Amino acid sequence: MPVDTKAYYDGDEFVPVSGEKKFRNSKLFIGFGMIILAFTGLTFAASISINSGKIEFGQGIYQIKSCDQWVGITLVPSQAKYSGLSRVLNVKISGLDALRCGGSNFRIQLFPSGSSPAAMKIFTDASGDVDRVLLSISSDNSKTRANAVSFIDGYGRLVPTTTLSDGSGYADDDYQFLTYSTTSGVYTVAFYLPLATMNTVSSLTVQSASQ
Repeated sequence: MPVDTKAYYDGDEFVPVSGEKKFRNSKLFIGFGMIILAFTGLTFAASISINSGKIEFGQGIYQIKSCDQWVGITLVPSQAKYSGLSRVLNVKISGLDALRCGGSNFRIQLFPSGSSPAAMKIFTDASGDVDRVLLSISSDNSKTRANAVSFIDGYGRLVPTTTLSDGSGYADDDYQFLTYSTTSGVYTVAFYLPLATMNTVSSLTVQSASQ
């Protein structure tokens, strides 16, 4: 399903230009053993600090608001081959119940430090530099966790997932590579041309919407 990725953020919610979908922002603040949930009106707001304290590689818990689902997200670094720096090579999503969240899209973005920072460029594809990971969860009840989750490219086109004989799944367009492990239950989105350097990522957001 194509998704219009040209949108704006109105200070409370991510609003597609079409006005047909609204992404609700989910961030979670995690400190030394303390979790703080911040509510603003009817919108759940949370954030996580990445390069401070004892949190490594962006490990945190986030809510997919459109299906009231909590997931763990981890940023995995590349080798330090980019002028001696590591980039965000892939994003791992654990605990995602794709059947429960059928008919939802959710978007992951990375941010540097600053009062009003712009989302960081995460990878490059045929459309240019892309500042988000956008996943689409099928509403088809006949699908399994292995092939229910696909990704949307920089043009807004759906790249569907294929199920393998061992029950795992994958989607690939030469720029992003989505896999599902039946052993761990983890979805991994890898980037062939990663852009975001690990040392400059300060926070990440998860925004979700019903399709």
